[in-house]
Amino acid sequence: MNLTRETDFGTPASSLEETVTIEIDGLPATVKKGSTIMRAARESGVDVPKLCATDNLEPFGSCRLCLVEIEGRKGYPASCTTPVEEGMQVRTQTDALGYPMNYTNEAEIMDEIATLTPTFQGVSFDFLDRFGSVQWPCNEKAPMGTPIMHVNSFVRGKGMFVETDYVPTEERTNRRFPLLLTTGRTLTQYNVGAQTRRTANVVWYKEDLLEIHPHDAETRGINEGDRVSLTSRKGDITLSAKITDRVQPGVIYTTFHDPETGANVVTTEYSDWATDCPEYKVTAVQVAPAVHRSKWQDGFEQRAQQQGKVLDPV
Repeated sequence: MNLTRETDFGTPASSLEETVTIEIDGLPATVKKGSTIMRAARESGVDVPKLCATDNLEPFGSCRLCLVEIEGRKGYPASCTTPVEEGMQVRTQTDALGYPMNYTNEAEIMDEIATLTPTFQGVSFDFLDRFGSVQWPCNEKAPMGTPIMHVNSFVRGKGMFVETDYVPTEERTNRRFPLLLTTGRTLTQYNVGAQTRRTANVVWYKEDLLEIHPHDAETRGINEGDRVSLTSRKGDITLSAKITDRVQPGVIYTTFHDPETGANVVTTEYSDWATDCPEYKVTAVQVAPAVHRSKWQDGFEQRAQQQGKVLDPV
């Protein structure tokens, strides 16, 4: 039996009919407004490496392999979570980080990781296709992986701590965005909840809530349980308010466990200097009462319904 592998564009298709024209690696591309850079690139024949993205799910920018360079913009945003804009100039093949990264597919990235990382020496896409998941270290000493790493003691002894200098964020509040948003997790849900939200854990925490101090809520006319809009320089969503003095005045908090909420639609594209980890903890925002969901959330629901339809048998 011959199998045909369909092209995976990395992120779902936009439901909008309006188009924008951008430039990808010096070539013009006209795509639907609302598309991500990753999808626009793949529709134009430019392959952007990815591990966590697929066109069957909303992107959340976890693996950080799809970073691109955008003319006039600081940092290197994830192409799977960054929407296209008219006139945007994108470079997917850049040496800005001081190293040529001209990969053509994800397998080549894994091969380089195996070359540079002794604990992954035996891992490749071909190996994983043949044997399935494997626990590292996987190398000459343990060709089929290491089910239990620490038996009698930790491999390298006690933890090693390295002191680094504090580098303040470039994100700033102003009159338009006077509050600081920080995001995090809860004990009962894990990451985007792909597994835990299918369990009885939803009894304890069924949706992302916006925790806001009583003073900030009162000045904005917000009551417990009200639907509120959360807006930053990057995007906007809506969610329910939870009034609590657990957060300080001027600071608000929410989680990112519910894909339908889309918390990372709002968070900035800044990242730290050492690991390039996204700056999920500091985003300048504004909060206000809302009567309906955001456009992004409406689009997410439409795509989810479309993807959930069962096709008629051939």
